[in-house]
Amino acid sequence: MRTVQLVVVGGGVAGTAAARAAAQLGVAVLLVDEQPLGASAYRRNVPYWFGPRAARRPERAPDLYGWLAGHPMLGQAIEDGVDLRLACSVWGVFPDGQRSIVGLFDGQRTELVRAQAVIVATGATDLHLAFPGWTLGGVLGGLGAASLLETSGYLEAQRLLVLGTGRLALDVARRAAAAGTEVVGLVDADADAGTDADADVGAAGLQVWPQHTIRRAYGGADVEAVTLARIERRLEQASENVIIGTENVLTTSENVLLQVDAVCVAIGQQPAIELAALAQCELAYGLPQGGWCVAHAADGTTSRPGIFVAGDAGGVQDAGAAISSGERAGQAAAIWLATGAHTWRPGPRAVAPNVFASRWHALAEGMAPTNSNDGDEDATIICRCEEITRGEVRRTLQAEGATDPNEIKRISRAGMGVCQGRGCRPLIAGLVAQHTGRRYAEVPLSSFRPPVRSISLRALATEEGADGPLLEPFGAANFSLPRRPAE
Repeated sequence: MRTVQLVVVGGGVAGTAAARAAAQLGVAVLLVDEQPLGASAYRRNVPYWFGPRAARRPERAPDLYGWLAGHPMLGQAIEDGVDLRLACSVWGVFPDGQRSIVGLFDGQRTELVRAQAVIVATGATDLHLAFPGWTLGGVLGGLGAASLLETSGYLEAQRLLVLGTGRLALDVARRAAAAGTEVVGLVDADADAGTDADADVGAAGLQVWPQHTIRRAYGGADVEAVTLARIERRLEQASENVIIGTENVLTTSENVLLQVDAVCVAIGQQPAIELAALAQCELAYGLPQGGWCVAHAADGTTSRPGIFVAGDAGGVQDAGAAISSGERAGQAAAIWLATGAHTWRPGPRAVAPNVFASRWHALAEGMAPTNSNDGDEDATIICRCEEITRGEVRRTLQAEGATDPNEIKRISRAGMGVCQGRGCRPLIAGLVAQHTGRRYAEVPLSSFRPPVRSISLRALATEEGADGPLLEPFGAANFSLPRRPAE
């Protein structure tokens, strides 16, 4: 097993800035990124939610040189002496004293690397919204759509509806329109979305349906039409002068039918925390950060000595701020490698409002309207990988008395699929919070297990130590298989 000074996981703007900052200070840096992706990754919807239609793209080898040409910061990192590994995923980061063991997978073989320091710049994944028909071809996430538009310049869509009016939604809408796709409009649960106060939406000249959410998508294998429904808030007098919203109810008498062949759910993103959680880093919760993120100091230092975070994984969603966070993390890693000094002061944990208080939660409430009598809410699939419905999760909560997502996982298999709960984790946590009356942030996170990327057992067997394939990172069984006899 080779040893490297610093492994940076993620070649986005934050990870690249971190790698460059550390390399310029004399650190030997290995920068790993799983882009550009092959077709098999689209089928697994890794790392984003690309949707089932993208999985039909023809099999092709990743275009490494084309990817580099479109990301000049990576070229600059190479000039700074960074060792760049593209089309290579990190499937685990495991504590090893003051160091870490990093598992790499290039699609054929695995390799274990002992890193003196690690910077987690894993970015974010799409927040899903479960509604009847969301598993049809043509439904995909905002980050998935942005990635497809960036890498290939087009979407498999002629008429696109975008859920959300934030920065990600507008970016997808503009790029799709530039690529020749007709953008039918944007949908948002916020009553003020698309008003004169929202300059970005107004400047884009797009049709907006404020205070609406998607009710259903129709079609055979692919989306052919959708219905939107207006969201009304039931209000309750909390005190003499304070009126609060207690729940969202869909007004089914005001449905809007739209003929579309694609729906992009760009309502938000959640930090990709799986590797940091495996590395036993402390996590923190905050709605502005997109939910659970890696807790860190201003320079990216985490609770684990030698592990730092940059960009979206730490809740930084602005590109400029992500670059700055990467530079700080790279410098902090270089200082730690030189001094070994670890100063960690955990900040105060954010107090999250009650479940469904944020814009995303308001949208999520719309997936199961309380005034619907057609049973759609219970038949809606929550876990795409295992095809577990909302009704099955509800019955697990009610009949089995499960109040922890891990219990629900063990009983129903929800969250045990290929994506390891990236899509259904927040949806299930919302159902648990709703059922128990707890705050969303008080619902325990479902556990993460290696590998966090899909790897065949054959590929795992390619990593060999002194006495054979090394299995130490899994912890549960600390042993090596015997070496194969020489041929």
